Amino acid sequence: MLIHQVAPSSTALNEMIFLSILIPIFLIFNCASAPGTAETDYFLVQTIVVSRHSIRMPYGPPLAANASFFDDDSWSMWTSEAPPTPEEWGMTKEEVYAEPMLTPRGKEVARLTGVWFYEATSGVVIPCDQITIFSDEASRDLQTAKFWIDGFGCPNNTIIEITDKNLPEMIPIVTAFSSIDGCNGTTEDQVLDMFPDRNVNALTQEFNSSIERVQEVLDIPWDATACTKVNKSFVPTQEDPCTLFKMPYECKLIVAAVTNSFCL
Repeated sequence: MLIHQVAPSSTALNEMIFLSILIPIFLIFNCASAPGTAETDYFLVQTIVVSRHSIRMPYGPPLAANASFFDDDSWSMWTSEAPPTPEEWGMTKEEVYAEPMLTPRGKEVARLTGVWFYEATSGVVIPCDQITIFSDEASRDLQTAKFWIDGFGCPNNTIIEITDKNLPEMIPIVTAFSSIDGCNGTTEDQVLDMFPDRNVNALTQEFNSSIERVQEVLDIPWDATACTKVNKSFVPTQEDPCTLFKMPYECKLIVAAVTNSFCL
């Protein structure tokens, strides 16, 4: 999302603040703006760019005992296919077992995004010492900030990490899990209100073809244990196999690290 704000040319000090929220990363650029056009006699005052981190490794499958994407036992609950190896992703085991980090392509996409913004703002002088970069502590977010600013041409800029001890008031900006003035996440009733007539089955039917396609790609075994793990009364047979449609709706309130809760 790109938002431009303008101000009359009579403004004594014209600043451009370039705020890029890469949830959970954002950058602030302060600099003199380009002069306004004769038609408008306006100056660019602020540009806001909203995005996310770059391409990362996926988490492990649902119901996995181990969160690693490469845990074969977790995948066998869902599919007869083997997950890709770290080498096939172009990553080391350390990079994928610790937490989902950026893939090689994700790093390059972040860098090229920085290059694009540098070229897009080539008419405005933005000194590196006037750029401030913020990120939370997640590796993929720090990596995105690093490669983004490298592409922008300021590789020596320091990334400021926002934590519960450093700039905690900025945590709601850089994380999806936060509680502001006691307002927590979505309740089950609020989730159900988003369904047509609060009917979960109607929503499932609406996405029926997409669910079937996912099931086809997974090649779910007829006796996959994922079904019985979430629906203990269901006993799969070859005539009545385990499918994604056998998964019951259930709302669980998950308490996140920063006191937020939401339904899955």
